[in-house]
Amino acid sequence: MPTLTLNPTANSGPVVSKSVTNYSTARAGTETLSLTSSRVGQSAFYDPIDEFDTWECYELFVEFNTTLNPGETLNTATLKGFVNVDLSTTDFVMEVCHRDFGAAVDTADFVAGAALLPSTLAASLSTTAITIDTLFTFTNSGTVLKDGVNTSGMTRLLISSDRHRLNTAPVADVGESVIIVLASCELVLDYTAADSGPPSPRWDYRSSILRR
Repeated sequence: MPTLTLNPTANSGPVVSKSVTNYSTARAGTETLSLTSSRVGQSAFYDPIDEFDTWECYELFVEFNTTLNPGETLNTATLKGFVNVDLSTTDFVMEVCHRDFGAAVDTADFVAGAALLPSTLAASLSTTAITIDTLFTFTNSGTVLKDGVNTSGMTRLLISSDRHRLNTAPVADVGESVIIVLASCELVLDYTAADSGPPSPRWDYRSSILRR
């Protein structure tokens, strides 16, 4: 069966929630939000510039153009990621869910940890299973990833940390994130080509019989 390997569109990117108040505020996304650092995970550290203890939660929004031609049928979908920096001294599970964030990533797209529901999980992978500078494959949760693919437009995904969802605060100055190279990520679609139907009939003049 044919496959289609897609890279993220330019409408993909991170949203970072930062708080100098406490972890709960960072997890909720109610203090400072920015579109910097292509990370997944969370962290806690002392910021020498602001001279405050700082907590950050990282979410990554990814869009693929998953348009298929008329008559083509999607069979499977597989998400692959690429990490060039692994800061996960504390390992965590990267979780993928479908999330329609619209035509452009904005700080308002940040999803509070309490709203990240395990019931919507499409795929996941522990940071124990990744190798730096190597493409890795997320493990699908049944057919949730495939079932959410928009075969007539864009498919949008959110990648976040299970510890963010579970309200597990990071330990200060202990790494708990990875940096993902968006341009190297892939969504691989396995599909069935359109049925071309029976061949067109032709007239056989030698026998005057209509043949197919």
